[in-house]
Amino acid sequence: MLKFAMIFPGHGTHHIHIIKKIYKNYPVIKNTFEKASEYLKYNIWKKISNKELKNNKLSQIEILITSISIFKLWKKIIGIHPKIMTGHSLGQYSAYACSKVLKLSDVIKIVQYREKIMKNNKGCMTAIIGLKKKIF
Repeated sequence: MLKFAMIFPGHGTHHIHIIKKIYKNYPVIKNTFEKASEYLKYNIWKKISNKELKNNKLSQIEILITSISIFKLWKKIIGIHPKIMTGHSLGQYSAYACSKVLKLSDVIKIVQYREKIMKNNKGCMTAIIGLKKKIF
């Protein structure tokens, strides 16, 4: 039996054209966005599809739902479930939902709160690149 891991990306260079190309052709993508819209109490697909091409960066909640819907499509086509799932930064929440560690509704609430904190400048994220001093 083939065993493998899946890593979900964080909040990086995601653009709407990725999901717009497959949304209309795959019901599993559409169904995931519809379910998320129920929890969000607004139509998340409408929000994404109304974005202009020059402003095509996705918000955290949009990335979350996009990642989960693409995973569901992948699983439907391939039919194999990863043995291990993880994610980088924001991607950890996609991993929680796709591995069913947390319910989609709970993950959406967490990411909405995370996004709110970051927008209100109450939190800070940074990256350390090129650290030369030995820590251990």
